[in-house]
Order: sequence, then C-alpha cells, then structure tokens
Amino acid sequence: MIIVGKHIHGVTINPLEYILDDNGWVKKFIDKNKAKAFLREHGTADEMMEELVFEEYTPVKIGRYVPASDSGEEIIERAFYGQGDIFKDEEAYESGLDKICYIPELSDAKYTRQDFLEMCDNQENIARDFFDRINWQHLESLLEEEYVNGEYDDCEKCGRMFACYDADECPHCNAPYISKEI
Repeated sequence: MIIVGKHIHGVTINPLEYILDDNGWVKKFIDKNKAKAFLREHGTADEMMEELVFEEYTPVKIGRYVPASDSGEEIIERAFYGQGDIFKDEEAYESGLDKICYIPELSDAKYTRQDFLEMCDNQENIARDFFDRINWQHLESLLEEEYVNGEYDDCEKCGRMFACYDADECPHCNAPYISKEI
C-alpha cells in the first residue's frame, strides 16, 4: 500500500502532511499508479507530483489476538510497542466497529473501535487520535490523563468533547472556551 504526503510549506526538513480520506484518516492506495490517477482526477498536475512523497505503508499490527472458538481457546500474544507489551491492530480498527483492535499491557481488557468511539463522544477523529497514540495503558487512563493535562475538555454549553489546548471556543457550538488551568 502507498500513502502520499507533502512536506509542510515545501520544506524538506518539515514533517509530511498526508492526503486524508473522508473519515480524516490517511488515505491508502493499492500502488503508486492508483495514487497518481487519484491525484490527477482531483486536479494535481504531473509537475506538482514531483513535490509529493509516495511512501510504502504497513498498517500497525503489534502482537496477535485470536478469539475463542469451538476449535480453541482465546489467544492473546503481546509485543512491545511504545511503552509496553500490548496487542494493537490497525486493520481491525479500520475494518469494523466490533473487532478487537487493542488490548493493554497487564490486562485482558479488550477494546473495539466502537469502544473508542463511545469513550470519545462518538467523534471519529478523536477516537482515531486516541487509537493512534495509545501504547500501553487502558483507554480510560489515557483519556483521564488528557483531561488532567488540559488537552481535552467538555464544552460547558453543549457538553461535547473537544481538543481544547490553545482553543478559544468550542468547535461544535462556538461557545467561548476558558481554560481551567490556574
């Protein structure tokens, strides 16, 4: 699979910004030719493609999970990732709401994409951000940490969760946001 990015402001020491799909996830293409065809369809001239970076993409898959079945018991195999030994499967996250996609270190708690969505106010972009960043702990612990650190909050007017660091207003209802930091 291929993903396509461009260095921020065209400066090669800057990180890449990637083409996103309709869900706000990095758009993946079968191969470079399919990526270029998509770009042409959306108005990118061949000369501009020279500024783009076409990268091989491998979905994150850490460890192994096999659910219990008539033919055998549940299997949880963890591997080291980030800060601990976990199971994490990006393809499971992306391919359905009810597939086990994450199991934290030192626990057999199992999380699906639906769990991430429910704990993130049913906002796909926030749920995906947490899935991408989680690397050893329970999702509840990471959420609590983000609220304590002032990265996320709930709007006092509409009650919706949002990334509040450096925010002046709620992105859902435009109510003014005043940080609770002292």
